[in-house]
Amino acid sequence: MGTQEALLKFLLIWDLTRPKNHIPFNSSVSATHDSRLKNIYKLCSSNYNDAIRDLKAIKNYLHSGAYKNIPSQVKDAYEEIKQCKKVYGGATTDRAHIKKKNQEFELLISIVELTSDNLNKN
Repeated sequence: MGTQEALLKFLLIWDLTRPKNHIPFNSSVSATHDSRLKNIYKLCSSNYNDAIRDLKAIKNYLHSGAYKNIPSQVKDAYEEIKQCKKVYGGATTDRAHIKKKNQEFELLISIVELTSDNLNKN
């Protein structure tokens, strides 16, 4: 296993085992009485669950050596976060820290994308 593959596996395993990423907004749904914000949290939670599913698929592709399949999953994960950002639209109240979570997730996906691009070149 090369260094890039090992780094990518580490990042994915580390991120996928962080409990806060599995259901990032569900507790915030019950904590707010603002129906618009509840809807945002529910939609973003769905987007995050789908993005996590994409990261799990990337991890499986790494294990099987199917590097050529990774870019489409990266694109899908980006789309999920983009949808959350679009729905969020800079809500004035944000107890779930959606903006920060979107930035963290985008950083992870960017690293995965760069690393997988290099794996596909080798």
